[in-house]
Amino acid sequence: MIEARICSVVTRLARTTCRNSETSASISSARLHRLWTELITRWPRNRDASSSATATTASQRAATLARGRASPHSTEAEVAPSQARLIMSEPHAVLGMYQLSRLDEFITQRQKIAQIYDESLAGLENCRPLELPENMRSNYYKYIAFLRKADDRQHFKQTLRETYEVFCGGEVYELPCHLQPVFKNLYGLSEGDFPMAEDLCARHICLPMYATMTEEEAEYVVKSVKEVA
Repeated sequence: MIEARICSVVTRLARTTCRNSETSASISSARLHRLWTELITRWPRNRDASSSATATTASQRAATLARGRASPHSTEAEVAPSQARLIMSEPHAVLGMYQLSRLDEFITQRQKIAQIYDESLAGLENCRPLELPENMRSNYYKYIAFLRKADDRQHFKQTLRETYEVFCGGEVYELPCHLQPVFKNLYGLSEGDFPMAEDLCARHICLPMYATMTEEEAEYVVKSVKEVA
């Protein structure tokens, strides 16, 4: 019975949150707070403990570990990196399932925005869009462009933000993979080993991109970029 009530709360929360993100409509913060509170208070507090307690077979224990539900004091938990809980919560999973049902719609809108960027920024010397192969279809999780010099990135992003209120997204890889501590220490890599990767990581920026972005907003971003570039 409690699982059914929880499912009802999560579903209502998912629909409310998704509807708000898609239409940019104003939603009562009190309503969202009430839904989250209802979810938290109804969620079984001993859910993780009961899951671990009933995992009696080897396969059940393996499944429990894979889901990140093992006790941090257990030697079996060492299979998880840094003993971290690396799975999403059930409410986030519900939101994700709902968003997946509209994935094609979201990608199509992102591609429209990307086309505006591609066409408007073509030939711009100091902000060159990433060219995709003809046989590739991107979902534009990020829209990547390259500045002429790596030293320009901080100033470029700061000027867009402070003067035009245009906020660039975080870089795809601000630090290239071979300079990440886990790989750098494991394989003895150092700066200069992959100069092209280092150059591209240092010069790229990610222009605003999201599924509900309008053409007018994209055109404003383009106008602002041209002013700064």
